[in-house]
Amino acid sequence: MPALILDTIGARSGLPRSSALLDVRDGNDVVVVGTNFGQFRHPAWTANLVVHPDAEIEVGAVRLAVESELADQPTWDRLWPQFCAIYPGYADYLERCGDRIPRLFVLHPAAQQS
Repeated sequence: MPALILDTIGARSGLPRSSALLDVRDGNDVVVVGTNFGQFRHPAWTANLVVHPDAEIEVGAVRLAVESELADQPTWDRLWPQFCAIYPGYADYLERCGDRIPRLFVLHPAAQQS
């Protein structure tokens, strides 16, 4: 399964936080979703990205600065099936979430500074 480590800054604490997540590729972008295993609350790392959209990902030995974007509904609808294809349990999580729609983030590679 495709996986990465997402490094964020805590929304309330301001401290560094790391989360291991499954991911989907969308062109040059990496996509992650916060299902929280079907719980009724969003996982903390999603709040971190809402407050601090700049983050870093680690995929194998590669570390990359990214800028996160909360997906709009058409993007969510397009990418959600890809998550279910890599891990069918995501469909069960969605059913258990109730009215909560899991936050899906598109992680764009950060612009290179000259």
